[in-house]
Amino acid sequence: MNILAAFLLPVVTALAVFATSRVEALTFGEAEFTCPIDGKRFTAEVVTSATVFGRRLDMKPLGALAAPDPVPVCPENGFVFYKPTFSDDEIEKLKLIVLTDEYRGLRRENTDHFMVAYIMERMGESGVELGSVYLQASWEAEENRPGLTNRYRSIAVKIFDEYLGQEKSRSTQWLQVLVITSDLERMLGRFVAAKGRLDAAPLDQVPHNSPLRAFIEQIRSHAEAKDAEPKKFEPPSNPAR
Repeated sequence: MNILAAFLLPVVTALAVFATSRVEALTFGEAEFTCPIDGKRFTAEVVTSATVFGRRLDMKPLGALAAPDPVPVCPENGFVFYKPTFSDDEIEKLKLIVLTDEYRGLRRENTDHFMVAYIMERMGESGVELGSVYLQASWEAEENRPGLTNRYRSIAVKIFDEYLGQEKSRSTQWLQVLVITSDLERMLGRFVAAKGRLDAAPLDQVPHNSPLRAFIEQIRSHAEAKDAEPKKFEPPSNPAR
């Protein structure tokens, strides 16, 4: 699944889907889950309604919502759900990851979405989807463990760069990932690198009044000002249709 989604859809993962209703409130409920590691049932808090009002330049959604949504976590072994169901073969592989001292140690030191990315990577995931989860982990760290925020941003850049280097088509998704990494570089204080990425963007492919071009221009402006703070995206007054 592509969480960038042409810069038009809410950021999503298999476990984080933002509501499309007009209810301007964030509400939670409880749902029951069965832990694939030990087979035990438990209840966890889930988002039942949320509304996106805007987003930041790094694509973090803003509004009456949680960003990212909480993920279910098995209470006894700390397994974090990254999708709803698992095959028998996947469960056996997951046990070799989760039931280790390394995993338990990382759980104590990191956020839930970092652990989602950690598991996904060891289950063979790569590319945009994996980088997107590390990106979401950086949003999570801002609220819960701010000292880890830049570390997670750096990992997301590394994963996205692997995709950028391998993807030769220079597709719309390629350009979107390039823009996202430029803003991550900016927030990491790497202003020259951020502008260098934007200089590589094929702007001839981007309509002048499109949201994507506005993202590029706003990131460049903040980078030139040497401003590393997270910034809200300001939509263009006459977006392309």
